[in-house]
Amino acid sequence: MTPDDRWSHLAALDEELLKGGVILSEWCSVIVRETDIAFVHSAHLASILTAMSGIETYLRSEYAQSKKGRFGRPDRFVPNSEHFERKPAYATQVPQ
Repeated sequence: MTPDDRWSHLAALDEELLKGGVILSEWCSVIVRETDIAFVHSAHLASILTAMSGIETYLRSEYAQSKKGRFGRPDRFVPNSEHFERKPAYATQVPQ
């Protein structure tokens, strides 16, 4: 595959998979662009690593905005919550 064929392949994948569009942060867009460039120039390991970085950047930005924990649900531990009252160690009685 020539570099022009690879660009055509990427453009076709974008058209097919991103029908509804996508909203990315500017930094994530830069990483995705670098991934595309690495793929076109046959730098396979670089394209894999930068793709993973782009995915991580996107997921971190999504979870930071929604304040959700992993797996799309709110974090279970909430500091100072009435559900997580901690008793001091000396409050428990040891049987004699």
